[in-house]
Amino acid sequence: MAVSVLYWHVKDKQLLLEAIIDRLFHDVEFAAPTGNRKIYFTARAERLYSILVETRDAAELAASALALGNSGAKLRETIAERSPEGVTTDAIMALIGHATLNQQRLQAQTIG
Repeated sequence: MAVSVLYWHVKDKQLLLEAIIDRLFHDVEFAAPTGNRKIYFTARAERLYSILVETRDAAELAASALALGNSGAKLRETIAERSPEGVTTDAIMALIGHATLNQQRLQAQTIG
């Protein structure tokens, strides 16, 4: 596909990256609340982390999407809920940071 064809569908590279992260989290379903907010939020965090780690560069894209504030609707929905135990958006950003470092380590191992 020629670059000109790609830019027929998206305005620029940033919008393309935003569309990728939106698509990555679009179909994510989380289990229904269990009544135990700590267990429920931990399960959501584990699901989010697994998606970020399983998809190459997803953690870096998620961090960019959140930092720029232009995309990541499903990701924002995931982190918008706050737990009474004090889990905040900062905790989810730490999770994204850990996923980013883990992905970099795994990619470095692949390279050798």
